[in-house]
Amino acid sequence: MPTPHAHATTLGTATDSEAKVSTSPTPVSTSPTDAASLTPRRIRNAKSAVKAVPKKGTATMRRVPRQERSKVLVECIRIAARDILEKKGPKALTTNNIAARAGVSIGSLYQYFANKEEILEEVFREQADQSLKDSHQWAGWVKDLPVRDVIRLVVEGTVRRHRDFHSFHPDFYQNHHRELHIGLRNSKDDVTDDGEPHAVAWLRDVFSGHANELRVTDPNLAAVTMAHGMAASLSGLVDQDATRLYDESLGGKLAEMFIGMLLKESS
Repeated sequence: MPTPHAHATTLGTATDSEAKVSTSPTPVSTSPTDAASLTPRRIRNAKSAVKAVPKKGTATMRRVPRQERSKVLVECIRIAARDILEKKGPKALTTNNIAARAGVSIGSLYQYFANKEEILEEVFREQADQSLKDSHQWAGWVKDLPVRDVIRLVVEGTVRRHRDFHSFHPDFYQNHHRELHIGLRNSKDDVTDDGEPHAVAWLRDVFSGHANELRVTDPNLAAVTMAHGMAASLSGLVDQDATRLYDESLGGKLAEMFIGMLLKESS
């Protein structure tokens, strides 16, 4: 069975160097590799991200960036943290390393984030938001497939997404996995204009076209059962043993359970 990254780190316990907040405007010294990381292309990418999805800041941030320059700075911090996680793993994720990779002073970083966990929250939120956008893109054609295939694709895709989240930073995911169920999050992006979770609304639309195949011909009941049942099943498994996410057969097993529960045998 594949295993998660062996990058476990204890969140919320800053090192001495992280605990000392610098107020000097002088950027931290960086190695040639780190210094080169804040390239014009990286800055352009950050500016593009800010323009494409204007970020208003979240409750986890110390200070909300308002001017474009400060928004770009915060976006560079996010990009730097994500790069470190992808290339070096969670053990390398310190506020000093993030600041060095982003090319900003540690004092500038601490103006917006109190610690690396707050930065992690932004990185994971960004990843979850991107997953939601991706799901909207394929939702249109997937719902026209046979209902068994739709259930299988949704369940297996959800397991893969949570496996990716866990491998990105196991400790953070373990503490926050209940907040990462796409289409069910407590976020305005995850609900319809009527305030209904996107996951439930979309599944109800799918099941409405296959009502005669459901064990109970109530598309809304089927949608609520699958959306929230999938989230609860994964949360329970992660609480018990998160390495189960790396069992390649897990998605298929869960899919068969939901197919057996929701559909008639002949469907």
